[in-house]
Amino acid sequence: MKAATFAPLLQGFFTERLLQQQGASPHTVASYRDTFRLLLGFASERLHKAPARIAIEDLTPAFLGDFLRHLEVDRGNSIRTRNGRLAALRAFFRFVTMSEPALAFQCQQVLAFPAKRYEHNIERFSSGPAAWTSRNAGPRWRFAVLDEAVGGPKGYGYYELLMPLKAVGGPRSWGP
Repeated sequence: MKAATFAPLLQGFFTERLLQQQGASPHTVASYRDTFRLLLGFASERLHKAPARIAIEDLTPAFLGDFLRHLEVDRGNSIRTRNGRLAALRAFFRFVTMSEPALAFQCQQVLAFPAKRYEHNIERFSSGPAAWTSRNAGPRWRFAVLDEAVGGPKGYGYYELLMPLKAVGGPRSWGP
């Protein structure tokens, strides 16, 4: 395997896989781009090579583990961010497996990296008295807020518009 194959693989991953085959959103492409920008900077510093001279063989599982630790410890990234970067690396190495079968063992080792577990916090959109009021108020109040938010028709709220649906068997949560 030539050392120069990393750059074409990376370019093919972005142009063929993400944009043409998957139709990835611009946000996904930007996130993956940032991951590889960080990885190339880290690799350049650790391996003392210019980013253009980094070979795919340099990205060993041990090296990528060091990169993920660097994200958490040195950069202070959260576990969610680390897992997002790992998802980008996994997507790339799945692409590499299909493009270069000779690298399948290295790719398999990278794909075996587990995502770290983290505590899922339930986030509320409002807090304090407003949250208490919206959770404990009846459906008329909730629909009145919806009317104001989306500019509903004057004189009729969505509550009144949906009441006929309740009469013909709509969900029980649609009315008092």
